[in-house]
Amino acid sequence: LAVGGGAVPGLQPLVLGHRPVLVYALDSGQGAASLAAWWPQSGLEGRVPLGVGSTLANSRARVPAGAWRVSAWDARLPGEANARFRAALAGVQPSALHLLGYETAQRLAAARADAGAGGSALASALAVPGLETPRGMVEGLPNGDIQAPAYIAGGAHDAAPTPLGTVALAAC
Repeated sequence: LAVGGGAVPGLQPLVLGHRPVLVYALDSGQGAASLAAWWPQSGLEGRVPLGVGSTLANSRARVPAGAWRVSAWDARLPGEANARFRAALAGVQPSALHLLGYETAQRLAAARADAGAGGSALASALAVPGLETPRGMVEGLPNGDIQAPAYIAGGAHDAAPTPLGTVALAAC
């Protein structure tokens, strides 16, 4: 079901009428804040699992307790690259924008190391086939798209992040 335009209160009868196995919310800004404030009071919490996309999970809105979060990165991911990322941002709660900036810097550093005496560093950076990043292996595809992992975490018992596989992100 698609509900837009700030129609948060209208969601309750739709959910109760259709009995979905999960409500998945993709929103940000005021819509995210409205949903986060409304969900615990709706009578749906505990009856229907809530899943939130990375825009809501990374927003300043408080994600309702027990919600499943689907995102490209989680601070609890294992690996040396994630540990270096978290250390580089000591004292800052990283967001998706921090992650993208860090990955861009990684790609440019790899290009500089590989460029040698000739070639454009930017062209080399874009040609790097894959990088081990804080979120796992991020690979460039021949058509210019990026393939990166996605994770699900949270739920009633705040489960650790579990890989959902890779997602192709269209080049812009």
